[in-house]
Order: sequence, then C-alpha cells, then structure tokens
Amino acid sequence: MPDLVLDYHRRKVPIDHPDLSITRAKLEYPAENVSFSYLGSIGKICCTSWFYGTDTWRYFSATILHKEVFTDKSVFLAGVPLIGLSAVARLIDKWNHYICRCYYSYGYIYAYIEGSYTYLGEVNFPFPAGGIAIRFGASGSAIILGAWAPSSPMDPLDPPSPEASVQVIDTTFTSGYFGVLPLMQESYAKSGSGGSSSISFVLPSSTPGNKALAVLEVSPELVEPRLVGPSLSKELIEITYDMDIPEYLKLEKKRYDLLKSKGFTDEEIKLIFGVEPLHQIDVNGVSWGAFEFRNNSPTNIIAVYSDNQLKSGAVERQVEFTRSKGLRVFKPPKDYGEAVSQYNELRREFKHWLAGKDDYAFFTLGDEVFNTFQNVDFYYGELIEHKTHYSQLRRVSEYELRRRFNDLMRKLSKVTVLTEERDKHLSKLSKIVKLGW
Repeated sequence: MPDLVLDYHRRKVPIDHPDLSITRAKLEYPAENVSFSYLGSIGKICCTSWFYGTDTWRYFSATILHKEVFTDKSVFLAGVPLIGLSAVARLIDKWNHYICRCYYSYGYIYAYIEGSYTYLGEVNFPFPAGGIAIRFGASGSAIILGAWAPSSPMDPLDPPSPEASVQVIDTTFTSGYFGVLPLMQESYAKSGSGGSSSISFVLPSSTPGNKALAVLEVSPELVEPRLVGPSLSKELIEITYDMDIPEYLKLEKKRYDLLKSKGFTDEEIKLIFGVEPLHQIDVNGVSWGAFEFRNNSPTNIIAVYSDNQLKSGAVERQVEFTRSKGLRVFKPPKDYGEAVSQYNELRREFKHWLAGKDDYAFFTLGDEVFNTFQNVDFYYGELIEHKTHYSQLRRVSEYELRRRFNDLMRKLSKVTVLTEERDKHLSKLSKIVKLGW
C-alpha cells in the first residue's frame, strides 16, 4: 500500500517530480534556525571572494552565504575577539551590502555602497575574557546588532537578550544574501591562524531594541579613507596594566610598547601585523545608531543607547560636544505619541527620509511592537506605495514573502496595545496579500 500511495503521488504531481523521483534538491530545507555547516552539507550555500585594504593593512576572505535571497533574517556567529568577527546582511554583491565588524568589545555597522562605507552604528559591550558572540540582521528598515561575551554555555538557536545591542534605521538595501565573513588578516594567514568561526547560524530577524538616552544632530565627517560617519567626541587613553580589563588586552599593549621601544613606527607595526595592536581605549565611546544617515546631508540624526564601560558620563560628554558645535540635542520621546510628534517635526527638515514614524518609534523607544509596525510599513511601501526598491524585493521567492507575511500577521494578532494602529497595519498586510506583487 505505501508503494501505491507514493506512486500515485508521483503521477499526480508531475510538475514536482517529472522524473518520478524524489531527490535531496527537491526536499524542503530550513531557511532559518539552521547552521551554515548543515546548509553546506546539502549544497545550499554560495560564496564570494573579498580582498581590500590600503598600503598598511590588507584583508582577504570568502564570504559564506545562504543560497537564497531574503529580506528579514539574522546571522549568529561566535569566535575570538582578537582577530574579529564579521557578518553581512542583504548583500546584493560584494560592493553593496550591510556589514558588521566586531573586534575586542566594539561592534561596527556599515553600509557598503558602490565601494564606499557609511558608518551607521556602533555597539560597546563588556570586554570579553574569552570569545564573543554576535547576532546581526535586518528587520524591515531596522538593521540590528547584538553582542555577548558569554561566561556560561549559550544556545545559538535560542540566545538570551544581548548584553549590548543597537538598532539602525536605513533604507538603502531591502533584500539580498545573508552570511558570515571569516575575516583573515594577512599576518594571521602567514602564521597559520585566521578569523574563521566554526559556530555560525541563520536565525529569524532579531527584534530586541533599546530606549534612546539621547537624540543628537550630527555632522558627517571622513572617519577613514572611503568611510564617512558622524562627528563624535573622542578621548583616547593609553591602556595601563592596572586597568580592570582582560589580560590579552594588556598583552596587546605590551606588544605595542615593546615594538615602540625598538624604534618601530605605528605604520611599520601595521605593516608587520596587519593591524595596530590595541593600546588605547576611547572613554567617550558609546553605543549609538543612525536614522537614515546620508553622506550628502549637511546633518543627520543619531540615538545614543549606552554609556562608556570604563568612564561613566560619556553620554553627557557627547551631548556637550554636540552643543559646542552648534548642533541640536533632542529630548528622547517617552511614548509613541511623542515619538510621532518628534518624527513629524524632523521629517520636514530631513526630506530624504524614506523611513516612517513607526521606524522612528522603534529607533527611539525600542519596543518590539514598533518593530512589527515598521516591518509591515516596509513591505507596504516597497510593494504597493512608493516601490523605491521594488526590483530588489522581486528577487525574493514568493514562498518566503508569504511566510514572512504570515509571521507578521501572527505577531500583530497578539498586540494588545495601540489597537487602532494595530488594525491599520493588519489592513495593510491584508491589502498586500490581496493585490500581490
């Protein structure tokens, strides 16, 4: 009987099994909550090669990517902080994507647009004594980076709330490949070690957000060659051996001091090691994220989410620095109404903003409900309203889009606050499904 049933199925659905066979390639496979190792074993990964640098540092690697194009996903990976971890989201090609890079206890978010970087956010988390873990991904117009310095076992498929995280709002890319970049510096390659991580997973898009401690107007500046970001206050101090920091950082400082005592310049040290050993810490560094940051805009808006881990008061120092430049400091909104009001006020000035009021609510308040609202707005705008990146979204399979809409529908059905807004977004989702794309 089982053979008859299987034979009937094969003949009944010839489009699925034209050769009357069921092969591995035809079977459904997981699009999330799956390791890259497993995806590789069933032939569902792809890659692209990388090589970039300057006269004093060079990096090369091969990005490991999920073979399908997605809109909302995240990548989890763990490894050693000394060499660094990197992940990519919504990769169109090697010249256009979002990327995060994490070293020591700093995580940086960039948009790489036609070969030039825009600095979108930074997360500061406790200096790890051992390895670090990060989760990086996209949810609608939100790009989110979370980080841990885990001291006890942690389940990659069900990680706890990040020890530190930031949310960025950006509408440059709406779909693409997600993957990991096992970064390798030239010097480490020569010594036989690299930055590859053996623990990497594709997860659903992450949702935890933060409440803004300050909202600042910032001017763009050239942070490094081909890298533009906000002008923020910096105060670099030398690492000392009595600091309450992990031993490997003190060893990095000792290595730097030894080379300097032998007459090596900073440029020569970079040539030898590929990167300058960490010997200074920015005590004005804070976790921050940008809202629709554009290099050609005279000013932009960022939110500050955390203080400095070594020297408290960094948020206030950034506020005073902003005021000293004649730029504005805004009081963070307390609720949805204030967030919408502040957004409407700023939107009149920042006419390039494509992201809406719910994006701004999530940006400043961090509640998951606002992330769900903005996620629906993201699809409604791109598929029905303005269709700015319609060609990008068309690269995503219909199955994946419908699966995502069902997820959002389930999330909205559980919302018990701001019911009028909830119903509006339910109506938007229904309209998308009805009209198609």
